[in-house]
Parts: sequence; structure tokens; C-alpha cells
Amino acid sequence: MNLDEELAIEVNPWRGRLITLAVLGGIAALFVGLGYAFFFREESETTRLTEEIEVTRATINANLIVSGEAEAQLISNLTFRTSGRVGSVSVTVGDEVREGDILASLESDELDNAVAAAQASLAASQARLALLLEGATDAELAAATQNVIQAQIAFDNVQRDLDELLDGPSASLLTADEQAVVSAEAALNQANRDRQSLIDGPTRPQIASANQVVISAQASLDQALRDRQSLIDGPTAAQIAQADQNVASAQAGLNMAERSLQDIQDIPTNVQVAAAQQSVAAAEASLASAQASLDRLESGPSDAAIAAAEAQVTAAEQGVASAEVAQDNAEANVTVAQAAVLGAGAAYCALNPGDSICPVDIPLSTGEIDDLLDLLSDPGTDPGLITPINSLVQANSAYLSALNLVDTAERALESAEASLNAAEANLDALTDGPSDEDVAAAEAGVRAAEEGLALAELNLEEVLDGASAEDIASAQDAIVTAQAALDTAVTSRTGLLDRPDADDVARADDVIVTARATLDTAVANQEDLLDGADDDDFARADDQVRSAQAAVNAAEARLSDLLENPKPEDIERLEDNGLVAEAAVEASRAVLAETERGARQTQINLEQANVRSAQIQVERAQILKRNAQIVSPFDGTVAAVNLNLGEFSGASAEPPIVLLTPDAVVLAMSIGETDYLQVQLDQTGVALFDALPGRPYPFRIIEIGLAPGANQGVITYSVKGAIVVLPDAPRPAPGMSASGQIVTDSKVDVIAIPPRAIRRSGGSQVVDVKRDGAVMEQIVTTGASDNNNVEILEGLAEGDIIVLPALVSGRSGEDAPDPTLPAGIR
Repeated sequence: MNLDEELAIEVNPWRGRLITLAVLGGIAALFVGLGYAFFFREESETTRLTEEIEVTRATINANLIVSGEAEAQLISNLTFRTSGRVGSVSVTVGDEVREGDILASLESDELDNAVAAAQASLAASQARLALLLEGATDAELAAATQNVIQAQIAFDNVQRDLDELLDGPSASLLTADEQAVVSAEAALNQANRDRQSLIDGPTRPQIASANQVVISAQASLDQALRDRQSLIDGPTAAQIAQADQNVASAQAGLNMAERSLQDIQDIPTNVQVAAAQQSVAAAEASLASAQASLDRLESGPSDAAIAAAEAQVTAAEQGVASAEVAQDNAEANVTVAQAAVLGAGAAYCALNPGDSICPVDIPLSTGEIDDLLDLLSDPGTDPGLITPINSLVQANSAYLSALNLVDTAERALESAEASLNAAEANLDALTDGPSDEDVAAAEAGVRAAEEGLALAELNLEEVLDGASAEDIASAQDAIVTAQAALDTAVTSRTGLLDRPDADDVARADDVIVTARATLDTAVANQEDLLDGADDDDFARADDQVRSAQAAVNAAEARLSDLLENPKPEDIERLEDNGLVAEAAVEASRAVLAETERGARQTQINLEQANVRSAQIQVERAQILKRNAQIVSPFDGTVAAVNLNLGEFSGASAEPPIVLLTPDAVVLAMSIGETDYLQVQLDQTGVALFDALPGRPYPFRIIEIGLAPGANQGVITYSVKGAIVVLPDAPRPAPGMSASGQIVTDSKVDVIAIPPRAIRRSGGSQVVDVKRDGAVMEQIVTTGASDNNNVEILEGLAEGDIIVLPALVSGRSGEDAPDPTLPAGIR
């Protein structure tokens, strides 16, 4: 038995084919079932409804969807421009401030003093310039003339004295000395008469005088008695106050004397030496300047100076001609600008004749400009008015600029003419050469400068040498005197306040005794007068006679000297006095001539330069003071204050004061690089804030950033829009986020249909149009579109009826979607 044959399995050739057919049949059944389930499942079939719409005209806006955040229109981190200690902080967080308000300042006493000093220097420079421009007043001319007259009189007097000394005494001088002799003889006669009156006895006037002396002595005794009683009664309030005042005055005198001694004993400081040396240097410079001025006057103007003056005249004439041409051009520009405004106004009024500014009266007022700008930012403004409004506003601005240029040209012409006059005057002055008065004044200036130099050198020597022993001794004596006065005043006050002791009463009694003695003396003299003269009285009278005789002898001696020849030293003294008086006459005449002529142009130019320099110093001091202040740059609200009084303000991570405008907010947005070129200034849009649902806020593009930013590889640009807050709407706060859209393009009054009315048919766009009762396909050409309308360029006309599927719900009972803003913003 063959085992292999027994175990062999018979293989049927149809077996594989049947298995393959079965598998294919299962797959086919599966596809059939799926197809049946997909295409032939049972469901309730709804008939598609249609609606008819008339073709009309509409405005199509192309929109750009954006998101952004509200920001303050103005925000500023305010800091000091210098460092220092905080002296004042006048605001707190939340305060509303106005532009120019000082919010904080550093301690700036030195800066305030610098401003005041600079302003005082400016006022002084302006006053000097005004005096130069006004010229000499009548009073100054009269004073200068009077000085000449007085100097001439002094010179004449000296000359007469010299002539009289050389010629011998004049009759008048002899008469005067003779009169002196006569007067002395009269005094001698009076002494003799007085002696005779002693012999004759007292007269009634003499008795009356003696009685008056007795009465005065009695009054002094009564006063001494009253003083003793007041001493016992104690001081009054007025006496105490006067004593206090005496002590204070004496103390002040002592303090001043001690300071004077200290100032004398102190070694001169470097500052004092430097000041004295500076005075010497200034005097030397003044002398050199005066000598140079005199040399220039004596040598006359150089050819180069005359050529330079002529060149200045030529340049000034060219400047006048250029200024005249500029003025003519400016006036012509005004005419052109005026025509442009009138044309723009006519174009605007033709489109909007009901506006209050029509017909246009140029230039437009500020209120009219504001109204036009409000129309630009109002989303409801007819887009067709945007361009005419812009043209009118720009033309008005150009017209105002042209008017300003005319004013500028007129001022430039006046300045050029003034420069020409000054250049011609300078040339005339150089050509005429200096006058004798100019040379005399320059020589007087040299002499004055030499005297000033000598005085400055003497002052420097005194500063370097220090105080002399005599000065120190004098100052020490002053201290001793002041101390004694203080001790006396203190003693007097102490004695006044203390109750009188036995010594005080004794002194008062002594005063009374003295007064009684004076009274007794007066009574004795009265009695002596009434009793007649004695030997002592005759002796005194004889002494008076001898004294009068000596006076007569002296007068006769002076008369004798006058009759003698003059002494050489007297002649020399009078000649020296004559030279001094003559120099004084010349100097006073030079001053008079200078006063009559008035200030030179060079002096005026110098004072004008001084005024400008003083103005610059004032401006510099004010700038330094402002640098120590934080001033509000705009109207706003204080958002943060990061400084305290007394602390040092320097480099800090936080700004001292943050100021913003919460009532003026803008919408800050970021746009991608693909949308950047679509955004233009003055485009409008609308935004919805997450925190203020349901309230639209129109805005207008006011700023488009140029600097790109990158965020995770995406390039963006910043854009800002001015938000318009509608009436009764809350104002968005800085930081609130918003979503919105920008109208990037607008087509007005075009034929438009809904987008759902258009369908594709073989590569063309078609719509169903109802004509003559039948619905037919119409090929159309489309243009711009937005979410609501598509512009039809060709294929339809206004008034055509199109048929399109009606909008129905996908399931019965489904609510209609909430209404949205354009571009689908809820």
C-alpha cells in the first residue's frame, strides 16, 4: 500500500473560483447597501421656496476686520530735566490739571535768584538802550550847559584872582579890608560903651534879663524836685521801653564794631584779591579800549572800513529788492489761494446746499472748521461729501498760510529797509570823519580810564597790604566806645527798673541842691546888678576893651599886607588853579557837545547787543528754572505720582508723574502686512467694546505707524483711530479691548444685489431674472462686494426683478440668528 497515495487529498479546481466570487459578491452587496442608505433613504422632502427682489442702487463698503484696545489719546511720563531735592508736589492721583500747570518742583531758591538777577540786568540794559534812543532830555542839556557855565565862572574867578594878585589889590578889596578895620574899631567903641554902662549903672533891659535868669533858675529847681518825686514813685512804661531801646541800640553798635574789627583783621580772601585784580584788568582793558578809540578817531577810517561799509549798503539794497519781490509773490499767492477756497466752497455747497456755511465766506471761522471736521468723523456723513470737505478745509488752511506769508514778507521788507538806513548812516559817518567834539570826548575818556586804572591799582595794593595798625587801633577804640555805651545803657535800664536806693535819693537831693545854688546865684547876680558895678566888673570891662583894641590892630595889619607886593608862592598857586579850571571848562564843553549830539550808532549797537545778551541770560535762567519743574504739557488727569517731598529726584525706573487724558481715548489696533496698504488716514470704522456690549462706537483713522513689529514671526503695524462717543453712551476707559471694522473702500450709488442671488453656470456668473412673466438666466459682471451686496457692472439694470431662493430655517422651530453689525460683528 502506497502511504503517500492514501494520504493525498484531492484538489477541486472550482473551489478557489467559488470563494473569490463569494467575496466579490459580499463587497458588491455592501456598496449597494451603502448607496441605498445614502441616496434612497426615506425623508420628508421640503419644496425649495423662492422670492423676488427688485434690483436697486446701494453703497458698498469694503471692510477690514480688526481688534484693538482703548488708550488715552495723550499719555506722558513726566520727569525733571535735572536732579535735586523735591521742594513741592502740588498734585495727587486723580487730579485734573490744565496745560502749563506746575505739578512739582525741586528746591530752586538759587534758580529763582538767578532769574530775578537776569531780569534785573535785562531791565537795566533796556533802560540804558531807551536812554540812548531817546537822546538827551531838556534837563540833561540844561545841566550840561550849566556845568559849562559854572566851569567857565570858576576859571574866570581864578584868572581874576591871579590878575588882581599881579596887578595889586583892587579898590574893592582895599575897601573890604578898610571896612574890616572900621568894624574892629566899632567893636572897640562898643567895649568902651559897655565899660561906660557899668559906670552909669544897669538899664531896664539888663534888670529884666536878670529877672528872667532868676525865673529860669526857679524852674530848674522845681524840675529837680519833680525828678526826685518821680524817682521815688518808680519808672513809667514809656521810660522802661525807652531804656530797652537804648540797650538794643547799644548792643547793635557793639556788634557792628566787632564785625568791623574782624573784617579789618582778616587776611584778604582769594575772592577779594581776585576781584581787585579783575578790577585792575578791567581798568587796563578800558584804558586800552579808550586809547584805541582815540587812535582810530585821529587816524581816520581806513579804505577797508569804507569798502566794507559800501558793501553793507549794497547788500542792504539787494535785501530790500529781494524783500519787495517776496512781498509781491506773497500777495499773488493770496489771490490764488482765495480763488481756490471760493472754488472748493462752491463745489461743497453744490453738493450740500443746506449747510449753514453756504455760501462760503472766507476765511472760514474756527467753529465752521470744527463742524466740517465733525462731518468727516461722522459715519453717517454721505461719502460723496468726504472729498469736497477735505478740499475745502485744505484750501482754507492754504489761504490762511498765504495771509501769514504776506505779513511775514511785510515785516521782512521793513527790516531790510531799516538795515539799509543803518548801513547808509554808517557809511556817511565813516566818510565825514570824526568831529573835534568826538576827539575831545575820546581824549577825556582816555584820561578817565587812566584815573580808573590808578584807583584800581591803589585798591589792589590796599587789599594785598591788609589793614594798617591805625585802622585796627581805630576799630578797637570803636569797640571800647560801643561797649561803654552798652554798659551805660544796661546800667541805666537796671537802675530804672530797680527801686531807688539811698544813693539815688542822695543824687536827686544833690541835683536839688545844685538847682538851689543856681537860683541863689541868679538872685545874687540880680541883686549885684541892682547894687551897681564893683572893681571886678570894671576889670572885666577893661579886658574887653583891650581885646577889641587887639582886633583893630590885626585888621590894620591885614590891610597893610594887602598893600604890599604878592608872594611867588601865591602866584604859583593861582596859576595851578587856573590850569585845573581851564581843563574843567574843556571837559564840560566836551560833555555838552556829546549830550547835544546824542548817542552814536556804535553805542546803540553795543547797548542792543547788551540787551540781547541780557535776554539770553534771562531765557537761560528761566530754562534752568523750568528744568527743575514738572509742567503739564496738556489738559489731563494725573494717573501716578512717584515722588515725595524732601527726597532726592534723580535716575529712577519709575517716572515721577504720569499724566493722561482719560476723557479723550483712541482705539489702538494692529494690522497685518497684507492689509497695511488698504488702510488710509481719515478712513472710518466702528468698534464694539467687550465691556460695553451692544453699543457701537464710530472711529476715524488718525495715525498709521511706519515702524513694523514682529510677533512670533508675524509682521504687524500699529494704527490709531479717534473714537466718537455717541450721546448717552458711556466713555470707554483706557485698557478696554474691542473688535471692529475699518471701511477701506466705498462705492456710492451703484447697482447691487445680494450675494446669494449669484451662482456659477459653466464658468460664468448668472442670476435668475424675471422678464415677460418668465424666469431666465442672465450672465452678469460683478465688481466690489461686502457681506450684504455685490456690485453689478453689466447684465442688470435698476428696477429689474431677480428670483432667488428664499431664506428659510434648516429645521422647523429653529430661531433666526441674532442681527449683527456689518462684517458679522455682534
